[in-house]
Amino acid sequence: MKVRPGRMFLPLFFIGACSFPEYTFVSTAPITSTCGNGVQDPNETDVDCGGVCPVCSAGQHCDVAPDCDSAHCEDNVCKTATCSDRIVNGAESDVDCGGRCPKLCDAGARCNSDSDCGSANCAAGVCLAASCSDRISNGDETGVDCGGSCPTCANGSPCKKATDCSSQNCDATELVCVDAGCQDQTQNADETDVDCGGPTCAPCAATQHCLVDTDCDSDICDAASKRCDAASCSDTVINQGETDVDCGGSNCPACAVDKKCRAASDCASGICQGQLCVPAMASGVLLSQIAWQVSASNTFDTSTTNLAIDGDPTTRWTSGTPQVTGMWFEIDLSQVDIFFDVLIDSSQFPGDAGVSYDIYFSNDGNFGAPARSSIPGGAVTTIKFDSAQVARYIKIELASAGTNWWSIGEVSVYQ
Repeated sequence: MKVRPGRMFLPLFFIGACSFPEYTFVSTAPITSTCGNGVQDPNETDVDCGGVCPVCSAGQHCDVAPDCDSAHCEDNVCKTATCSDRIVNGAESDVDCGGRCPKLCDAGARCNSDSDCGSANCAAGVCLAASCSDRISNGDETGVDCGGSCPTCANGSPCKKATDCSSQNCDATELVCVDAGCQDQTQNADETDVDCGGPTCAPCAATQHCLVDTDCDSDICDAASKRCDAASCSDTVINQGETDVDCGGSNCPACAVDKKCRAASDCASGICQGQLCVPAMASGVLLSQIAWQVSASNTFDTSTTNLAIDGDPTTRWTSGTPQVTGMWFEIDLSQVDIFFDVLIDSSQFPGDAGVSYDIYFSNDGNFGAPARSSIPGGAVTTIKFDSAQVARYIKIELASAGTNWWSIGEVSVYQ
């Protein structure tokens, strides 16, 4: 390097008139009056510039970089400042970046404003790295602090692809995040396949992807392949319009008695009543009393109420008070069941039988009009129906009363 009297070279951290990658120039000699005489004097590198005079422009002679306004002296000629000369010059804020240069400065480089930085974030003269919390759309973000490698964006935010959006749906025309739809021909949101599956869209067809059975219109998601199986009449699942497991509907055989139905054609018996297939005639089969529960409007001892359904007509429930019209005894069968006959056995206590009965049926415990009214009572009273009855609750009520207590040794129900 050529060194002249009156010049000294200092480390980069020393602040001076011009900054260079390796040194900073500070002139210790005053600019002389010869810097404007139109002649190249001994201490100048070109006419009235360089050396002890002001810096030279591009094309003028120089000895060292500080002789040039571009800080670029090559082959003793000042070069024009460019954005690729590896020198901080021109309007650049750091080496070949910022200012008027197309390249924005990386994190850690010097800057004068946000526009100098690739992160669009200049603080205290230094470009900061882009982050997902700087409230600026930078880095690979598509919106402010979202999209790209940051958390997904809300609807209305810019996007480039579906994964930029919380909805998993980036409108291809507008390039904004929009609601996921079940008809957008895209697998997004909670869908398990294109526009199907998940809690929002319709179930998927056979062979489409699924996670759980409810993702499939067959209600069968194969655990190994995670694809929907086709429905059949032997898959032990209620699907394809069936009214009960593998029966009913337009695809499978008709259902047996006690199976669910929507129409008579769903039942092998041809009778659908109360949404259950019922037999055409009584079978005489006694319904099990094991799960039944009973109650009464009046009772001598609540611990004896179940004696009316213990299978022994010699034990009894009794009212403990003389009969009055409206006194009742109620049975909860524990489930909706099918029956034809109700038998009231007071044969061991004939004097305590009711004079006449009304009988009510209900599925929910709320009773409307009686199914039969003023049925004559006796030691054994059998109430028969020509067609199957479907109910969970049975209430037997005194339509007319005697003078004794009311006693029932056994209540039986037959299908």
